[in-house]
Amino acid sequence: MYGLIGSPLGHSYSHHIHEMFGLYEFSLMPMNEREFKKFIRKRDFSGLCITIPYKQKVMKYCDVISPAAEEIGAVNTLYFNGDKLCGTNTDYYGFSYMASKAGISFAGKTVLVMGSGGTCRTAATYARHSGAGRIVIASRSIKNAVTATKELTSKLNPCEIENFTGFQAVTYDSIPFEEIDIIVNTTPVGMYPDNDNSLIDLDKFPKLSGVLDVIYNPAQTKLVTAAIKKAFPASGGFPMLIAQAALGAGFMLGGSDAQQAQQIFTGRLAAEGENFNDLVDRFYSKALTDTVNIVLVGMPGCGKSVMGEELGKLTGKTVIDVNNVIEGMDEMSVSDILETKGEEYFVSRETEIIENAGKQKGKIIVADSTVVLNPNNFNLLKQNGIIVYLRKPTIDLEKNGQLLSEKYNLEALRAMARQRKPYYRQWSDIKCAFNIDPQRLLNEITEYIKEKPL
Repeated sequence: MYGLIGSPLGHSYSHHIHEMFGLYEFSLMPMNEREFKKFIRKRDFSGLCITIPYKQKVMKYCDVISPAAEEIGAVNTLYFNGDKLCGTNTDYYGFSYMASKAGISFAGKTVLVMGSGGTCRTAATYARHSGAGRIVIASRSIKNAVTATKELTSKLNPCEIENFTGFQAVTYDSIPFEEIDIIVNTTPVGMYPDNDNSLIDLDKFPKLSGVLDVIYNPAQTKLVTAAIKKAFPASGGFPMLIAQAALGAGFMLGGSDAQQAQQIFTGRLAAEGENFNDLVDRFYSKALTDTVNIVLVGMPGCGKSVMGEELGKLTGKTVIDVNNVIEGMDEMSVSDILETKGEEYFVSRETEIIENAGKQKGKIIVADSTVVLNPNNFNLLKQNGIIVYLRKPTIDLEKNGQLLSEKYNLEALRAMARQRKPYYRQWSDIKCAFNIDPQRLLNEITEYIKEKPL
């Protein structure tokens, strides 16, 4: 038996990821604390992934704890070596993969870690090993922050420390904003279904140079979206999730240390010439391609609906055409809605649909041309989506085979284009011609995913 234990697990992608590896059957096992204790003591399993709130509590049930887990003070993977129940922590490798993919360096930086749980310790340990000058642990409870800093300080080896000034415990109200270079969120704030939440305002950090958020559902939290808007290197937790899962699989299949776990995983799944990191890259790309929303934006009559249908056929993803949904809800055409109820009403309706669609996974979302009239729609679409701007010359825009310039005033269309096109360009991850081959567009999306963390 292989699976994930924690509470709650409604947000988890672990089942999808481990099943994607194709190495064993994998179950999600939500348990309360009493059930958790009973299950672990029974030891009737082959390997387990452990998540909140049990990463620290599980340690006392292990016969052997790896040096990595010991230093971090948390276990996220259980495996057997003979009859010994062993606990290790693969989050460290996952975190390093995420930081590397985002291009974030900790050397000489003051790092703010929000949260005081097991993942806080992972992030802080990695930051220190990577040369951070100072690490600030922030929590709602100063007691919890102090506990975390004391535990992390107790792991320090003075002989190995250069230019590290230590850990600092603060509450969220006493963060030294002007001193922070990098932010790492290890709290659940901003996690599905409360996607619109964020602990902090990035405008308060004058020195900020990077943001990491371990949350992976949504793939891009409100915090990460805000960082990207400011052109900071940033990443959500999806790369970390894939990387730690791959290493954990290697342990559960017989690895006794990280090197052997990588070798086992690679030996089972690698194509010729692939190493462990190559495999992680491949599975990250595949998992994100499967779960990401493809969002189509552009002027009216640029072909968004047709492209959405074609992409739906190619990918098997469900198509959510915002206009069709609104027409079904209001039982009238978009043109009639605009004529009788006005653009403001339509835009508010559109945002309602997008708020729901944006939280979903693996969809094709066809937005109306008005989507950019509400700036908040960007956050809603980006949280799990890649935005594609379909470009078409204004003079060539058409609907139902009729040029819009013949139906509407050409100057009015051009004025609309001047207003909206800058936002389409600003919002989009990929810009392409309206008549691009759908398969070629999918290939571009795949390449984008390989290069950019989400």
